[in-house]
Amino acid sequence: QSIIHDHHEPLSLHQAARRCSDFFLRRPGTAMNCASPAAGELITELLQSQVQCVLATTASTQPCLHLMAYAFDQGLREIYFASYENTGKINNIAQNAQVALLWDNRTAQHRDHVEGLALTATGHARRLTGTQHEEISRLLSLRNPTLSGLLSDRRSATFAVAVKHYRLVRGYGEIHDYIPQAQNDCTTR
Repeated sequence: QSIIHDHHEPLSLHQAARRCSDFFLRRPGTAMNCASPAAGELITELLQSQVQCVLATTASTQPCLHLMAYAFDQGLREIYFASYENTGKINNIAQNAQVALLWDNRTAQHRDHVEGLALTATGHARRLTGTQHEEISRLLSLRNPTLSGLLSDRRSATFAVAVKHYRLVRGYGEIHDYIPQAQNDCTTR
């Protein structure tokens, strides 16, 4: 599995993890925003390399996890997903819109313990309607062709998670925070 970096050459997930480490070792412990292109690029590369994430919601006082296909905007401000209207995750979001999302690049190898990347995003989910629903349905379908049946169903619902904070972790404890720019500062992909 490979991802594309600045020069459009294949970059393995192992190389991306090393690049991430090299970048952050020069800038330890600082929260960054979209003004730091390298931090945003590393997060974008991880999001582009994966096809699913884990969505965490809350049912009453119980945490719930849901495997989701997704899309995202270029500025990393929003993550998009779809579901049928009458699901547990949608009911949970209606009761508590605070959610978390998780991505990782596990390879089922022991080196994942020290070289693997895990990315968490926290934010507020909102249901999209009208033209926003239609636009995001198209975006989700382009990124995830297997969603075409769900997205064409009248019972489908699309959501945007307004990301407040990302936390990127490499190995056991190399932790780096990233805060996306304001809504009007970046364009949508």
